[in-house]
Amino acid sequence: MLKDMEFASEYVEDLKCTISR
Repeated sequence: MLKDMEFASEYVEDLKCTISR
């Protein structure tokens, strides 16, 4: 469960960068 959260946060950060462009 915790690993999923870490993966999700990383995914979200990547998404933010993509949207910011």
